Amino acid sequence: MKKLLLTLAAAIATCTIAHSQVVNMANAELNKQQRPAFTMQVDYSKKLVVEAVEKRFKNDKLKGKASGGVTCYAKATYSAMCVTNCDIYTIIDGNGKSATVNIFVARENGNYITSGDDEEQCIKKFMLSLYADVQALDLHYQIEEQTKVYEKAVKDHEKLLDKKADLEKELKNVEKDIQNADKEKAHQKDVLEQLKKKQQ
Repeated sequence: MKKLLLTLAAAIATCTIAHSQVVNMANAELNKQQRPAFTMQVDYSKKLVVEAVEKRFKNDKLKGKASGGVTCYAKATYSAMCVTNCDIYTIIDGNGKSATVNIFVARENGNYITSGDDEEQCIKKFMLSLYADVQALDLHYQIEEQTKVYEKAVKDHEKLLDKKADLEKELKNVEKDIQNADKEKAHQKDVLEQLKKKQQ
């Protein structure tokens, strides 16, 4: 019973984490005008989020043109967002700790996709997948950084092993010198005692 409760608790926790990210509809500024936008806040640096988003679009063969903090993917047909021949705009605001992803989608007739439109859920799902991309990229950099830390630790360890080997070799030489010094001390003591005997 206890095991079952723990499993259930773990499952609930996993679901909570999976659904903790929220995509909202809001008006945001695009080219000095307020437009309907899909927005999502993430607790990662703006630099990381920008890289992850740009990488996602590039991997999906979409070419964007950036200007003044806005990237436009013109006349894009993008199945991941369920849109055809639309202009997709991305604006990412933030700092070193958090960022806000804004995505605007304009149809050929100039109307922007907004809450209640057929594409809404598909675009929201896409943005949640972007969050997974950001997490994956962050993990990649953590692994990369930790690899460097580990490699330095390995080198430091190897240096200490080399130093230990040198010290052990030096210790053997010192012990040999001590043995020779003991023999020399005993010899010189014998010489001294022989001289003293002559004095008597």
